[in-house]
Amino acid sequence: PEDLWYAADTMRRTRRYQQALGYLDRIIARHPRSSRASSALFTRGKILLRNLQRPDDAAQAFVRLEQLSGMASLKEDALAREVEAWFKAGKPRKAKERALVYLQRYPQGRRMASVKRYGGLP
Repeated sequence: PEDLWYAADTMRRTRRYQQALGYLDRIIARHPRSSRASSALFTRGKILLRNLQRPDDAAQAFVRLEQLSGMASLKEDALAREVEAWFKAGKPRKAKERALVYLQRYPQGRRMASVKRYGGLP
């Protein structure tokens, strides 16, 4: 997975986002139990959300990451970004629902302000 990761990162840094997604998808498909698969899903979600303006697809990537075991360090940030993605996809109810999950799991979370803003919470 390291060679694929390097290729994906190179594509991302040179703003060839579609090609980066292809390499990330190969990591996810070929090495689903590796820590690189979790990182690839997270990076995939970020590219879809920030660079390709595809928030629905981004949210799905973050949901898939949450379903994987391990990589607890990414899960908090992925859930926060999922809230943002649902909001940007025009699904405020889903954003609020996931924001409430974030508040329950991470009451002192690093992304609390962002989650509240995108989740429509006070």
